[in-house]
Amino acid sequence: LVSVLTDLPLPPDRPLERDCGRCRRCAAVCPAGAIKGDAAAFDHRACFEQLKPFGRERRIGQYICGLCVRACAGKGEG
Repeated sequence: LVSVLTDLPLPPDRPLERDCGRCRRCAAVCPAGAIKGDAAAFDHRACFEQLKPFGRERRIGQYICGLCVRACAGKGEG
């Protein structure tokens, strides 16, 4: 799950038709342990619960983490 905050006009697109292969960089950095080996097993509740203290500690007032996105080897490709 990703949030993109921008005022840039972005054309609609479609999901990539590939998977991550054996890469698990996102799972390795996830502080909530929410990312599993299978996308269907993603633990949404664990992810959300981790976002609560992040919002308080970082004083951003939003539910944002992004560590998984930053670690992704495939970001921006496609």
